[in-house]
Amino acid sequence: MSDASAVAVNRDALALLSRRPRTAAELREGLTRRGHPSAAIEDAMVTLEQTGQIDDKRLAEHYVVARATRLGHGPRRLVEDLVRRGVRRELARAAWDDAVEHGDLDPAEIVRRQIRRRIGPSRQIDRASYVRVYNALLRAGFGAGAVEAELADLRQDRDEVGDDFA
Repeated sequence: MSDASAVAVNRDALALLSRRPRTAAELREGLTRRGHPSAAIEDAMVTLEQTGQIDDKRLAEHYVVARATRLGHGPRRLVEDLVRRGVRRELARAAWDDAVEHGDLDPAEIVRRQIRRRIGPSRQIDRASYVRVYNALLRAGFGAGAVEAELADLRQDRDEVGDDFA
């Protein structure tokens, strides 16, 4: 590999990283699209990983906390988003688990906040609203059990329809 090739791939890598944080896979893909030779890309990737400029673990940790807090996304959606971006599934799942374990995220509070956002000040919801909110939270990446537990006290007509409300 020539020095000019190494300089060009490093310049392009830093340009891509300056726009937004990228996973190793995203950076590798971006450099490949720019026509850099594989050997030059791999050399640059090693250097960038050693200097901490690429760190999928740190990116995943930041991503799950930021997206869960700001957008109200749940673990399933966040893990899938990271996997699509090239982060290993185990690493993405560990990022969520670590954030919960260290107190950076409270999944139940995130679900409650999303419920309040969707139903407003009302403390009870009818069947149609329940289904709408329930499905929205499933799409947001929360498990059925977590959603049902937080919605249980809000169901207006649960006595009329029994426990098969959902």
